[in-house]
Amino acid sequence: MRSSLHSIILALSLAVLAGGAGAADRQDGHLYLSAQKEYEILGKSRPAAGNRPRWEKLAERFERLPQDFPKTSYGDGAHYYAARIYQELYQSAKEERTLDLAIKNLRALLLKYPRSPFAAEGRYRLAAALEEGKGDLAEARRQYALLAEKSPQAEWGAKARARLDVLDRKT
Repeated sequence: MRSSLHSIILALSLAVLAGGAGAADRQDGHLYLSAQKEYEILGKSRPAAGNRPRWEKLAERFERLPQDFPKTSYGDGAHYYAARIYQELYQSAKEERTLDLAIKNLRALLLKYPRSPFAAEGRYRLAAALEEGKGDLAEARRQYALLAEKSPQAEWGAKARARLDVLDRKT
């Protein structure tokens, strides 16, 4: 009797835990899709003084997702979109802080999700940020070369090779 009671309690506990995990999955998915929808809306206009705080809050929403839900399946996209937003903000105002945040998110994407569908573009964006924003041509070249090597036939690999050619002509 006692072991069957323990079995029932164990089964109920596992069911509650499984249900909780499903709820967390739904919550992180909802937060990600909501942020993505906001990105689409904001994407119709460039960051400007008037809407800059809204762009920054959206980037922060994306950044919080993998922090609040470490096992989320949306972590790669969250880092990718946060980085894109910070790069847009950097392009509009040339604030070093936003470039640093873009680089931080791109590095997190590549470190935590190297096989992500966002990884190739993320590496290209990282290399471009290092080249154009930081002036770190050696590290940019390394990132472009790595991308060209990993994705020789893909669009981002071709773009990386083209940037390498440009950098080679400059030196």
